[in-house]
Amino acid sequence: MKAAVLYTFFAIILALPLFGAGECPACGGVVTTVGKVADDETKPSKNQWVWNRSICANLLFDEDSLICTRCWLAKDKNQPDTWMRSSLLPDSFVIPLSDAIRRFPEPGNYNQRFVGKRRIESMSFWCADSPDLIGKFQNYCKQHDLTLKLTRSERYPKEVFVDVEQKPIAQQDGADQPATASEAKAGGNQKPQTEKEATPR
Repeated sequence: MKAAVLYTFFAIILALPLFGAGECPACGGVVTTVGKVADDETKPSKNQWVWNRSICANLLFDEDSLICTRCWLAKDKNQPDTWMRSSLLPDSFVIPLSDAIRRFPEPGNYNQRFVGKRRIESMSFWCADSPDLIGKFQNYCKQHDLTLKLTRSERYPKEVFVDVEQKPIAQQDGADQPATASEAKAGGNQKPQTEKEATPR
């Protein structure tokens, strides 16, 4: 009898990884490890932080990193209370991006981070280093209370890397409603980037 009980106990313990690694703190979805999720390169990346499909090394996530199978937020192994996702598709986030970020007048990489109870959203892209264009972005950021950061590189003297971030949003308990748009074909930034510049922020 004892042998049967012990066998059942160990069988359950060994099977636990098959049922996921817990619950996503942001959306309540099932969490697993990155190594158990296949990256289908015929479709847009589920999370560009995890699968950036570039020559740049991924220093934040590995096969043992946790990832949600519903909203695709991944847990930063260097910051235990931080979960993050990046995508070229602004309407693909289960917890929708704010209107100010989603409707920015230029497309780019859209990023969402959850740090404890705070939600931080941003987007970034390369564009022509045009005073008129930069002025347009500055006005938009001022109107929507966004932070604008411009980074220039000697490699691309006529262009500028634009990073737009919203002030942290207090996240309420409970999952938000899923986004309605499907994962469409990705577009956006195709320019080669340095390791620092290519990393979504």
